[in-house]
Amino acid sequence: MKRLKETLEFDSLLEEVARFSLSEAGKRGCLELKPLRDINEVKDEFERLKEVDSVVEDIPLFSGLDWIPDFLTSEVLEPGHLLKIARLLEYTEELLEYLKKKDVLPFLKVALLPLLDLKSEIMECIDDEGAIKEDATPELKRLFNESRLIEGKIKQVVERFLEEHGDVLQEKIITQRLGRNVVPVKKGFASGIDGVVVDISRSGETAFIEPMEAVYLNNRLTETRIEIEREKHRILIHLTSIVKSHREEILSNFHTVLYLDTIIARLRFMKKYGGILPEIQDERVAFSFKKIRHPLLVIKGFAVPQDISLGEDFKTIVVSGPNAGGKTVLLKTVGLAILSSFHGIPILAEEGSYIGNIKNLFAVIEDEQSIEEGLSSFTSHLIRLKEVLKNAGEGDVVLVDEIGGGTDPVEGSALAMAVLEELLRRGCLTIATTHLSGLKFFVQNIEGMVNGAMEFKDGPTYRLIVGLPGVSMAIETAKLVGIPMEILDRAEEYVNKEELQVNKLLSEYHNRLSTIKELEGKLVEKEREIERIKSEYEARLKDVKKERKELLRRAKQEAEDIIREARSLVERTIKEIREKNASKESIRKYKEDFEDALERFKAEEVVPAVPEIEDKPEGIVQRIEPVEKLDIDVRGLYRDDAVEQVDRFIDRAYLQGVSKVYIIHGKGSGILRSAIRDFLSRDKRVRDFYSAPPEEGGSGVTIVEIE
Repeated sequence: MKRLKETLEFDSLLEEVARFSLSEAGKRGCLELKPLRDINEVKDEFERLKEVDSVVEDIPLFSGLDWIPDFLTSEVLEPGHLLKIARLLEYTEELLEYLKKKDVLPFLKVALLPLLDLKSEIMECIDDEGAIKEDATPELKRLFNESRLIEGKIKQVVERFLEEHGDVLQEKIITQRLGRNVVPVKKGFASGIDGVVVDISRSGETAFIEPMEAVYLNNRLTETRIEIEREKHRILIHLTSIVKSHREEILSNFHTVLYLDTIIARLRFMKKYGGILPEIQDERVAFSFKKIRHPLLVIKGFAVPQDISLGEDFKTIVVSGPNAGGKTVLLKTVGLAILSSFHGIPILAEEGSYIGNIKNLFAVIEDEQSIEEGLSSFTSHLIRLKEVLKNAGEGDVVLVDEIGGGTDPVEGSALAMAVLEELLRRGCLTIATTHLSGLKFFVQNIEGMVNGAMEFKDGPTYRLIVGLPGVSMAIETAKLVGIPMEILDRAEEYVNKEELQVNKLLSEYHNRLSTIKELEGKLVEKEREIERIKSEYEARLKDVKKERKELLRRAKQEAEDIIREARSLVERTIKEIREKNASKESIRKYKEDFEDALERFKAEEVVPAVPEIEDKPEGIVQRIEPVEKLDIDVRGLYRDDAVEQVDRFIDRAYLQGVSKVYIIHGKGSGILRSAIRDFLSRDKRVRDFYSAPPEEGGSGVTIVEIE
């Protein structure tokens, strides 16, 4: 695994991911990510990343995580270490509260143990700067108070000494030497001073003297300070003991918070560089990467996306093409994508990419280490191929750079053919690169194998074309780097004419295919643009329809309000006419009231219906539709439409003086019957309603008696 990571430069990728960590411990956690055991663990890991991604915007974060296991084994923990543990427990409590409130990320919730009592006891003794508080215990508080009292007395003694001996002092200051409070006295006057010489200056001109009156006080101060340090040590021993009794819980919290930090780093990396979490299809041995990019080249600002699939239509692809055309980068891109997935790291590809039930990854890509080990490139190549053949089996991915190269082309081709056949027989997914012409023709005729070419169009484009062998373009490449033309012309004379012609035909085919792919790309872009415009149009049309529906609803509501008011007026008027036997006075009042209402309704562009009476006032427009039959059939209508039809039907019957009508709604599920009867129960025009007799339709017909 170490050699594989070095070959694929995986550690450089981990360093980039680590840059997105919240804490120093998180950086180390990213650098030490362990590979997952199988594709099912990869699937579970990606699901956890998705869960965190769904709440990452509001989840509480912690940037102060330190690598607690490094000092948790110390005999006595330092105050700073205790503070870091308390901070971890404080964040654990905050995170757990969030997870419970939101009911998310159960895989984190089960591993968090806040240890509130331990956190409180540490915080009572350790301040925010990582020092023991002066009042951590009553005894420590007493000792600090005593120390300050003695220091005050010493200051008084020394200040008095300064006033009395100012003429023999170098400076009128109090300073410290060897932990004692002293004053600087000129050397020649030291012997006449009542005190103890504690130190001499480098020049020898100043004696630092402790006044005799302060000696006793300084001794007491020293003793008090020693007792303070002993009490602090006792406190640390006590806290260390409690911490160690909860060692497993603390480590569980640490590893859980560290894990969350590495997840957030991986998600930030994904969003920064446009990555995805590939789909896991564990029922097949295959992979497919859409627009996959080499992450380290993306970081540097130059990476050509590739589409590559293996395991469905073929299990082996042999890639050929020009030197420096991108063959080795292609191998490393695929290798990094698989290795990243098995470390729970997003890949830089597009949606639609997937990884199947892959078990192991092998890579034979030569590097400087072969030279350092004193091996030729071909010998090193064979040794690493031997390891692959010893261990590779079904479901493994094998990447081989320049297979069969570095030796005689005929024998190298034969060796490469045999190795590729064996890997195919075992069920491996293999990508190999080559310049060997014989190998290209061999692959073309083997089921399960396919050629691939790195495109060369007036220079390398670094794009893979599957289905065609590539052209090495050695002479063209030499031309690009400036080899003299007379040498290149002579070189062409030595090339087999038929092979040269085949290479030229392949080159022309590549160019035409490249043009077709460019046109296909433009077509896809056009289709996307059309889809975008279509989506925008549909969204706008939806908004217009919604707005139109709302306007119609409002208009209908306003019309219903107007009709309701008109109906109320008509009902009152009819009642009054009937009560007064249609006297001229009542008819005149009806006319006046109705004409006033009519003016209001005209302003709303609504003309109300009026009852038919014998002595109809002149000028009143009658808009009543006659009731031709005494029943209405609403079967097959939607509920709201049926109720609306019944409303209009009863309106006409009521205004024409019909006393009984029949509503045919059918039996069915009873939805229409319930809706209609609910409407009738609230209608003031209805005196009573009930189901028809069985011979007239039973519960499928409602008889309505009208006022």
